[in-house]
Amino acid sequence: MCNFVHKIMKKFNSKKMKNLSLSMLLFLVFLTFTEKIQSQETTIPTFECISIYWSPEGGSAEKDVLVQFREVGSADWKTGLNLKYNPLNPTYDGGDYRGSIVNLTPGADYEIELTLEGTTTKTNYTETTWSENFPIGKTIYPGNMSS
Repeated sequence: MCNFVHKIMKKFNSKKMKNLSLSMLLFLVFLTFTEKIQSQETTIPTFECISIYWSPEGGSAEKDVLVQFREVGSADWKTGLNLKYNPLNPTYDGGDYRGSIVNLTPGADYEIELTLEGTTTKTNYTETTWSENFPIGKTIYPGNMSS
């Protein structure tokens, strides 16, 4: 990315043009990364739950996102509750879908498949719930407490 920026900046000689060009370039980079982030799913696992956020292209309040999941190694897919559309700032073209998969096993890996209802838009990924087995760094026993 830095090499790309450097090549573009070489084409502009004046300081004003360089500042303007850099501002525009940074704005375009921001838009590119924002678009990429918006199309990716975000998950937040806990011990027995995985919260999901996804912004697929073509999403709207009229469409749900269908959720299928299974523990890694299992042959049987389970159906989760549909993710619901959450419109973002009205001046922004889009929104995201939100929801959770609940009653999961702590410390387990899950395969998750999301499908935008009525389309072929899908994403598949794995997520791991938190383990209940905490590492013990050091055990400290209190000394004689009688006085």
